[in-house]
Amino acid sequence: MTDSRMQRGQKWLEELLRLMKIPAKVKPESQATLAEQEDVSEPELDSYWLTIDHTHLTPAQVQILLGAEGETLDAIQYLANAILNLGQEQQEQATYTVELNGYRVRRQAELRALAE
Repeated sequence: MTDSRMQRGQKWLEELLRLMKIPAKVKPESQATLAEQEDVSEPELDSYWLTIDHTHLTPAQVQILLGAEGETLDAIQYLANAILNLGQEQQEQATYTVELNGYRVRRQAELRALAE
């Protein structure tokens, strides 16, 4: 993990979780790495996934972080993108996706199925 934007995102989210008294680590991955795993031809180079490790969380803690229909997770993601890009030069800005317990992946599959 050498990208400073990815490290900045990981540190910010881990600090937010610590302040929320939710003991979880964050696994950062670049969209390019994820695209290679899924064989996507054109990954977004300045896009990162920040996956909250849920293995040591209680079901109640997971539900708190997700919120109703993912609203809390969406709010955390919005804050991450707003705060982490605030005052950054254009080339230092990035897009962050916050994931927890496979929620975003499941939701994307649901939307694809609905579209088909």
